[in-house]
This record gives sequence, structure tokens and C-alpha cells, in this order.
Amino acid sequence: NNKLNTIFYMLEKDGYSKTEIMEFLSSDKEYKDVLINYGLDKEIDNLISINSKIKNIYFSTYIVVIIMFIIVVLLIIYKYANKMSDNILEITELIKKINNRNYELGFDHLSIDELSILRSEIYKTMILLKEDAITSKNDKKSLKMSLEDISHQIKTPLTSILIMLDNLENNDIKLEEKINIIRNIRREVNNINNLVTNLLKLSKLDTNTITFNRKENSLKEIINKSIENVSIICDLKNIKINTIIDKEERIVCDKLWQIEAITNILKNACEHSYENKDITIELIDRKLYKMITIKNIGDSIDKKDISKIFNRFISTSKNSFGIGLALSKKVIENDNGKVSVVSNDGETTFTVKYFV
Repeated sequence: NNKLNTIFYMLEKDGYSKTEIMEFLSSDKEYKDVLINYGLDKEIDNLISINSKIKNIYFSTYIVVIIMFIIVVLLIIYKYANKMSDNILEITELIKKINNRNYELGFDHLSIDELSILRSEIYKTMILLKEDAITSKNDKKSLKMSLEDISHQIKTPLTSILIMLDNLENNDIKLEEKINIIRNIRREVNNINNLVTNLLKLSKLDTNTITFNRKENSLKEIINKSIENVSIICDLKNIKINTIIDKEERIVCDKLWQIEAITNILKNACEHSYENKDITIELIDRKLYKMITIKNIGDSIDKKDISKIFNRFISTSKNSFGIGLALSKKVIENDNGKVSVVSNDGETTFTVKYFV
């Protein structure tokens, strides 16, 4: 009202600030006396009462706001804790499933937080375990098939040896026939020995337990040494091996293993060549690779066998176990090479490329 406005005006004129004037409205007696001196007597109690109510309302509102804020914070913490608990339970269940070899799990609701990162790492681990499980399963299957093939390959010569030994017990057989039987037994034993030896070499290559002595070697020397290794077979069939080598070519490889690889290919060519037919070996230099071709005239390889001729136990000869070409392929590939074959109209060509 006008009286209050007048008193406030007088207080401000006498040097009191607005803050001090508002403090006069408190319940302090000293301030009451100041206001009474300015003629504010009955109104002061009303003002103090109103001011007290305003302060109480403000304080109550402040307390309510604080309480509501605390409640909201607690709800957020509770919700987050529940979410964390659910995520931890979910991750625990995932780990249990993985431990039970269940690798068909979904991870479709990933978000960017610590638990999601953990879930992602678990997923990666699951993928690795799944791949290992598949590989292990395939290895077991491959091992089972290999053992079956080995058993079959060994069973045949062993059966022949047993039959020939039974024949030796027959006293009616002439000495010349007995000598022939003994020679056949020796041949079969040698075949079994070669099979076991080559299988051991293949297994060492598969498990990377061989230390290769790689250095620069002459391809001409490798070819010539391979020719020496098959010279007996060539003499028996009156086969001549011609070489076309324009210049010295060198590659980085393990010399002994490459000689064995080329020898096996050359041996296959000799076994399938017609008698009195020449075999041609040519060494060719290309910018990207050095190439050896081995051509023979004789029995062609069936089209159904071409794609799998380098597989183990795939034999194109009755006297072969089908290990030599598989071993050759493995050795050549270990020295950054590639081997292939083409066979048409009685002519078969093996091609070996060594990439530089």
C-alpha cells in the first residue's frame, strides 16, 4: 500500500539498500524497532508473517525438488543396475553355451558400452572356437579316410605276400619258381616300404615339421639328378629322355626335396610311356616364372582322373599307391611353385612353374 511504499522510499533515501530493507522484515527485534521508528507498526507483523510464509514455501519447494531429484537419480541407477545385471546374466549364459560347444549364437543387439565390448570379444572367441571345431572335425574325417586308404593300400600287397609264402611251403614247386616267388615277395615288401616312407614324408610336410634348406640351386642339376633316379625304369622300357635346356636357370629351393618331386613326376611319365618312346624335358624361362615341362607318349590319363591325379591314393597304375604325385605337389608348392597336367590323344604333359 501507499504507506509501505512511502516508508520503503524513506529507508532507501536514508541509505538503506533493498537487501537491508528486506532483512528488516525478518523476526529480528532490532529490525522491527527500525521499521517502527518509520511508522510501520501494525503492518510489520503482517509483512513478517507473509515473508515467513514465502520463505517456508520456498524452502518446502526446494526440499521437494531435492527429493524428486534424488528419486530420479536413484531410479536411473536402479534401471542401469538392472540392465547391467541382465547383460551380465546374458553374457554368463553365452559363455555356458560356448562351453557346451554351442556356437550358433546371436549377437544382434550390440551397443557401445563396456559390456557390449566384452560381448563382442566373446563373439570373436566363439567364431575362432567354431572354426577350430570345424577344422578339427574335418581333420578327423580326413584322418579316418586316410587310415582307410592306407589300410586298403597295405592290405593288397600283404595278401599277395601271404599267398606267395603259402606257395613256398609246397614242396612240389621247383627251385626256379621259388626264386621267382621270393623276388615277388621282395618287390611287394619294397612297395610297402616306399608307401610308409612317402606317407611319413607327407605327414611331415602337412605338420610343417621339416626344416627346408632353401638356397639358390640350378634347375639343370635338379633335372639331371632326377633323370638318373629313373634310369633303371627307362632301361627296362628302352626309353630315352631328351632335354631342351637353352641356358642355366636358378631358383631358390630345397634341392633334395625338389629332386624328389621332379623324380616322382618323371617316374610317373616313364611308367605310362610306351616302350621305345622318348620323353622330352624342356626348361623354359619366363619373366614371372621358370617352367619345366615333361612330355611322354603313352597311356593317356582318363578325364575323370585329371582333376584329382595329385590327390593322395589316386593311382593311375596298378603298381602305384598314388602317393608320389601328391608328394610332388606338396613339395613344389612349398617352394612357391605350381604343378599341373594335360593329357590328350596319347600325349601327357606335366608342367611345373616356379614363380620368382
